[in-house]
Amino acid sequence: MRKIKRVLQIANRAGPLHIFMLPLCRALAQAGVEVELACMPGQASWRPLLEEDFPVHPLPEGSWASPTTWFKVHRAVKALLVAGSYDMVIAHTPAMSWLVRPLSARHAGITVYFAHGLPFSPQQDRFRYGIYLAVEKYLARYTDGLLVMNMDDQQACKAFSLTRPDGLCGYIPGVGIDVNRWSEPLSESLRKQWSEELHLSEGKPVVLFLGRFIHSKRPQDILKCAAQMGGEADFILAGEGPMWHQMKRRAGRIGPHVHVLEFTSEAAELIMLSDIVVLPSVFREGLPRVLLEAGAAAKPIVAYDIRGVRDIVQNGHNGHLVQSCDIVRFSEALRLLVRDPALRQRLGQQGRQIVQNNFTVEHSLAAITSFINTIAVAKGYSSIMTNPQM
Repeated sequence: MRKIKRVLQIANRAGPLHIFMLPLCRALAQAGVEVELACMPGQASWRPLLEEDFPVHPLPEGSWASPTTWFKVHRAVKALLVAGSYDMVIAHTPAMSWLVRPLSARHAGITVYFAHGLPFSPQQDRFRYGIYLAVEKYLARYTDGLLVMNMDDQQACKAFSLTRPDGLCGYIPGVGIDVNRWSEPLSESLRKQWSEELHLSEGKPVVLFLGRFIHSKRPQDILKCAAQMGGEADFILAGEGPMWHQMKRRAGRIGPHVHVLEFTSEAAELIMLSDIVVLPSVFREGLPRVLLEAGAAAKPIVAYDIRGVRDIVQNGHNGHLVQSCDIVRFSEALRLLVRDPALRQRLGQQGRQIVQNNFTVEHSLAAITSFINTIAVAKGYSSIMTNPQM
C-alpha cells in the first residue's frame, strides 16, 4: 500500500498557515511526512512563517481582481505541483482553492479543500450567493475531501454535493484553542500599561472589537453603539483593513472613550484587558477564532447571529446573539452586560467551559488527523497518524 510522503498546504496569505495550521504541520512531520507550505508574501504573518521548520514557497503577489494575478499564480502553482510530486494538497481560502483544486487533481494524489467558511452564505445578495455556489459545485469534481468548521457548512456540503461522488466531507471544531494559555489574568503591570497608554477610565468596562476593518465585519456598527452608549464603557477597535482610517476619524468625533488601534501582535493582551468581546460580522465566517479566544479568556460575547458564530455563542448562556445589522438590539444586549458585572462573570465562565469541552487544540487536531487518515485509506494510501502529539 502506498504511503503519503509529501503534503503541501497552500493559501492566499501566510495568516491561515501560521496562525491556524502549524499544529497539523507538526503532527504530520512527527509521522514522517514531508510538509511544505505555499502562499503570497506580504502580511505580518509572513516573516514568522519563514522562521518555522517547514519550507515555504512564495507565490506571486497581486489582487484577485486582476486577471494578471490569476495567470501568474496559476503558472507558479502548476510548476510547484509538477516539481513537488505531492501525495496530498490541502488548499485554504476560496480564491486560492478555486485555482489550486483543478491543478492538484491533475498533478497530486489527494486534493483537500479546507474551508474556513464556504464562500457563499445567506447574508449575501442572491446574485453573489448563486455565483459562489455554482463555482463550488463545479469544483466539487476536483475535490476529494472538504473540511468545514461549522454546522451550517456541513449541511451545505451534504445538500449541494460539494465533493466528488466518492469524496468525503468532514467537520472539525475549528482550528483549536490552547485553553491553558488563557487561564491566567492579565498582570497588573500590563493592565496599568494599557490603561495609561489608552487613557482608559478606571472602573469602566472595556468593550473590544478585534478583526479586519472591512464592511462585512461591520466595525461601523460598534462605533454607532459607542455613540449611543456615551461614556458608559471604553471601546477598543483593533485590526487592519481598508476601513481603518475612516473608522479612526469617526471615532475621534465620537469621544475619548473610543480607541481605534492598528494591528497588534499583543491581541491576546487586549482580549484579557477587555470585559466584553463583540463581533458584529456578517462576513462568511467559518468559526471565528476571536470568539474562541474570548471564551477561553472567560469574556462574554455579543455578536450577530450568523453561521459559525452560533456554533460558539449560546444565546443567554455565554453571550448574546442578535439579528444581523440590528444595531438597536445589539446596543441593548451590550448595555445589559456593561451594567451588570455579575452577569458578565457568569456568562464568561460558562463560555470558558464551552471552549474547554468542545474547541481545544486537542479536539481540532484529533478531528483533522482522523479525517486525513480516513481519506488517505479511501484513496488507496496507508493510514498516516495515530494519537498525534502537540
